[in-house]
Amino acid sequence: MMHEPSVFIASDLGIWDLVPVLEDVLGVSFVRRPVDLDDELTFIHDGGQLGLHLYEHNLEDDLGIPFTEYRYSLDVAGGPTHEALDELTRGVFAKLKASGHFRLMLVDDLQVLHETFAPAAPPGS
Repeated sequence: MMHEPSVFIASDLGIWDLVPVLEDVLGVSFVRRPVDLDDELTFIHDGGQLGLHLYEHNLEDDLGIPFTEYRYSLDVAGGPTHEALDELTRGVFAKLKASGHFRLMLVDDLQVLHETFAPAAPPGS
C-alpha cells in the first residue's frame, strides 16, 4: 500500500520565488525537473533519506480538505518504513511551521488531514 504524505503551502509567491525560501528554511537544494504534463513546473530535492517534490497543484476540495486554499504541494518521500517517512514529513512540516512564513496543511494520501498552521498576523494588521 502506498503512503504519500504531503505538506500543502499557501503562498502568493511564484514558484521561482518560493524555491529559495524553502531551500533556506529546509536546508535543502531543489533542482528543476522537466515534466511533460501540461508544462507543469516542478522542483525536486533528492537527498538520499529525504526526497521532496514541489509543484503547483490543481486539486479540488475533497473529503472536507480545503486543497484550493493552498497553492503548492510539497510531497515527501524517503525512509525505509511508513514510520520513518512520517517522521521525515513531520520534520519538514515543523521547520516550515517554525519559519512562520506560510499557511500550511499536512495531509496523508490526499485523504487524511492531520494538521494545519496559520502564522500569527503581524502587529497592527
